[in-house]
Amino acid sequence: MDFFRIAGDRIRSTLRSADRALGGLLPGGGVPAAPTLRRMAGSALNVLPAPANLFIRYVTPVGGANLRLDKKTEKSLLRAAEAPPTRTVPISPGLSKKMEALGLNPELLANQEVMPGPGVVAPGPVTPYGGKEQAASLSLGSYSVDRVTPNKVVISDLPYDMVNPSEDPELVRGTFRPDKALAEIRGVFDNKSGYLDRRGLDKASYSTRQQSNFNTPATAVARALLYLLPYTPEPYEIKNSPEGYVINRDEL
Repeated sequence: MDFFRIAGDRIRSTLRSADRALGGLLPGGGVPAAPTLRRMAGSALNVLPAPANLFIRYVTPVGGANLRLDKKTEKSLLRAAEAPPTRTVPISPGLSKKMEALGLNPELLANQEVMPGPGVVAPGPVTPYGGKEQAASLSLGSYSVDRVTPNKVVISDLPYDMVNPSEDPELVRGTFRPDKALAEIRGVFDNKSGYLDRRGLDKASYSTRQQSNFNTPATAVARALLYLLPYTPEPYEIKNSPEGYVINRDEL
């Protein structure tokens, strides 16, 4: 793939020169963008659906500046963090007395019973994959609820990037692979044509993967773009306050 390597080097060189001339406006050019410009661009991106908002920030100098997710995604993040209401089922008084006589705590045998009704947002790790909350899965994926109050919920997440142990390492290395970008696009329209996934999945596994929530045409286009980038995108933190990412319940 020497041709792609040489082409990528030339594109990177041209990009750096143009970025210096424009004062950091171009992604991947190496010149830091002005904070004011990043904040203005961040506010503009917030009108987009969360997956597009987060991805564009990743491949441009905007990063986490003025980050705010759309209301649909924020609601989905809260619903994915809900735990069903429960009640404690006490043990019988007779058994309780016997345990106390033996010096044991009767509460150790008490069970939690799931009750009907709306769930309650609970602190702790959240993994929405495979559940009903597709908006949460396609935006932050796994995250953690750090604090819950009547008015707001504070969540935290690892820095946003596309690095994954099960992914092709060249996806985010900026190595410029138009052949793999083309393969991603081909896979959207024809996953029975003999094209195998870049990680070596067979046709049946690849077809199943294509039908999941994470393999929409938009996802394939985003992956193709990453393969075409002549630079390595910069991860950024998912925060809109010093506490983390705050969801104001009053505004939903």
